[in-house]
Amino acid sequence: MLEHAPPVVIVHSLDATRDLMKWLDSEEILSPLVYNRSYRLKDWMDLGPIPINYPCGARGVVFCTKHLKYYGRKGNAFQQLRDDVLNQFKEH
Repeated sequence: MLEHAPPVVIVHSLDATRDLMKWLDSEEILSPLVYNRSYRLKDWMDLGPIPINYPCGARGVVFCTKHLKYYGRKGNAFQQLRDDVLNQFKEH
């Protein structure tokens, strides 16, 4: 992540979200006001796109979501996530 500085990161499941947020916090990429290790997955999801600032000066966002297997066979249940992610790419 530090080398490529992706503008959009999608992380799914509570364990992966906690691991990523802990790492982002340790690298000082995530605002200290955002990181809260007691957050549930829903809390992370409710924050919406979480801004991150890479050491190189690039900026990005993290989308937290439940495991993608829960979005249904056709993926229609994650239309809002899809729209939010596509809008982030349009802004960059």
